[in-house]
Amino acid sequence: MTIIISIKPRFSQLIFAGAKKYEIRKTPIKNRGEKLVFVYESAPTKAIVGSFKIKEVFKQAPKTIWDLWKEALGISEREFFEYFKGRQWGYAIQVEQPKRLKRQIPLNELRTIEAAWRPPQSLQYLKENSEIKQFLKIASCVREIHTKK
Repeated sequence: MTIIISIKPRFSQLIFAGAKKYEIRKTPIKNRGEKLVFVYESAPTKAIVGSFKIKEVFKQAPKTIWDLWKEALGISEREFFEYFKGRQWGYAIQVEQPKRLKRQIPLNELRTIEAAWRPPQSLQYLKENSEIKQFLKIASCVREIHTKK
């Protein structure tokens, strides 16, 4: 399973700096098979900037998520509870092996691969035969090669 997840630049930067260990979501996320997540950094960046692996997904009451992982969420208490306002459940995605791509892949370039592609509001599961998925896997491998040199 390969996912593209939209994240605001300030949170994306915290993930790649190693300070944000959990990404929070209001909606469930499938937790099966390969767990590769590509990070689409929303405006003003509008580009795929890196990836991470999902170690675990936790479904908890928002207060429990806050109590357990507040130091690793990269968000203020006020923002956190405003985000989950009225929600019985929240989802905490445990981030593992965050890696920046050597080069960001801007939205306009992604649309040269699949003209109708739209960045997700929250997250998007990529189909096995998706040209975007194949392109991102190659871009990710190139990043790995450059990192090991």
